[in-house]
This record gives sequence, C-alpha cells and structure tokens, in this order.
Amino acid sequence: MANAGQQVARCAYPGCENEPRPGSAEPGYCGLPDPVTGEPHTALTAFRQRQVLAGQSGQAAGPPGVRVLAARWRAAPPAG
Repeated sequence: MANAGQQVARCAYPGCENEPRPGSAEPGYCGLPDPVTGEPHTALTAFRQRQVLAGQSGQAAGPPGVRVLAARWRAAPPAG
C-alpha cells in the first residue's frame, strides 16, 4: 500500500491501470491480456498499441517500408 504522496507504479501499456507484475521477464508490464485484443501487456504489444494510437491521432504514419526505400534511394540513387 502506498503512503500519501507516493506514486504507485502502473503498467506501461497505454491505458492500463494495473500494477506491473513483480519478478516478470517484462519489467514494467502487468502481463494481463488486453480486453480488446486479448494479447498480454508486454513491451512489444505496448509498442504496437502506441503505433495504432499514433495513427488514430492524425500523425503521418505511412507504410514502414516507404521511409526505408526513400532513404536507400537518397544514399545510392538507381543507376541509369
């Protein structure tokens, strides 16, 4: 139980209010299944959820390969 003025640790998954599971392989995450997706709260699933939320907020999020191809072309334009 937290004393007055102390912060209680929360799972790092976006929107999760559970406490992280102590001694877990994924420190900072509760490991419980998400009610919507059914996937456990881990670093990977949290990353994916943040990407989904970033896309919904109107930020530019094109296909991941487009930026890589553009960078490769600038580094070494096609011959011809």
